[in-house]
Amino acid sequence: MITVRKMTHSLSDLSDHFFAFLIDFCFSALPTYVWCMCFLLVCGGFMNPRLFDVLLYASLLAMFLVGVWMMSTYTAKHYGQSWGGAKTGIRLIKRNGKKASESTIMLRQSLAIGLPLIGLGYFFNILGILVWFIVNGIVALCSKNQRTIVDHLVGTMFVHDKEEEYIW
Repeated sequence: MITVRKMTHSLSDLSDHFFAFLIDFCFSALPTYVWCMCFLLVCGGFMNPRLFDVLLYASLLAMFLVGVWMMSTYTAKHYGQSWGGAKTGIRLIKRNGKKASESTIMLRQSLAIGLPLIGLGYFFNILGILVWFIVNGIVALCSKNQRTIVDHLVGTMFVHDKEEEYIW
């Protein structure tokens, strides 16, 4: 069993949690960057504008595959440690301190990053995404052990690996 330390509100723990989130968010948003490049190609006259709608839906599908399926599967298969968590030495466990099941981790990761990015981005554009992540950040700052809205819903929390064993 891995020895862990609960997250506190120290600057080190706050920055580790924040940077892990940023790494995971940037990876989940990769299809959006590709879509932006296609948008620039359409605006510059290098690509047929009729392809724009197809590219939009293709990027939403790619965001689902990357942000929901790949991110959550990777985190579940690595015992609660996402790409960002691997870089900062944090992982997800159940609130009672036991290892979280793969289905719990997959649900948590999907609800925390992937689905808000797709759903709020599609219906409310960037403003919806920003509001969700700002509110989620405020909840994490105000709650014990930096638990987000989704962590409260599914009963998980982030912890530090005391041994600082990174996957990468």
